[in-house]
Amino acid sequence: MDAETGEKRWQTAVNANVGELNVASADGYAVSGGHDGTLHAFDTETGDHAWQRDDLDAYFVTAIGERIYTGGDRFRAIDPATGRTEWAFSGHETDSFAAPAVHDGAFLVPSDGRLYELGADGQRRGAVEMIDEVSTGAAADSAGVYVGAEDASVYAYRHPDT
Repeated sequence: MDAETGEKRWQTAVNANVGELNVASADGYAVSGGHDGTLHAFDTETGDHAWQRDDLDAYFVTAIGERIYTGGDRFRAIDPATGRTEWAFSGHETDSFAAPAVHDGAFLVPSDGRLYELGADGQRRGAVEMIDEVSTGAAADSAGVYVGAEDASVYAYRHPDT
């Protein structure tokens, strides 16, 4: 949509169930993803389909800066123009990753029972064990990191480096 007028600029259909699709935009591309793991990228000006990937276990897609990030069996940095994986973090064998928060240049990535701190290059800086399995993404501020869990609670943690 045009941000000033609200007029629709382009529209395209993707194969996803209602409520399972999310969209992120970075570097001139809108990338859609859903629980089926397929990612579609579109040029934000024209709506032209740029690329598609169905080889990822991607439960969500989010944009931070000029990159797209996905989570599922791995937390991945994706080039929005090409769809190429720039790096992937796998953590423990059983981890499933939720949407990250960013604080002081680090990714704070919740997973099944762990909160990982990763550098911009995807290298692990630290981790803390969490009380319950995470079902939502993370939020962060100068005081700490906040995650929602399967027990319908929100938990607050100090930053992993403190």
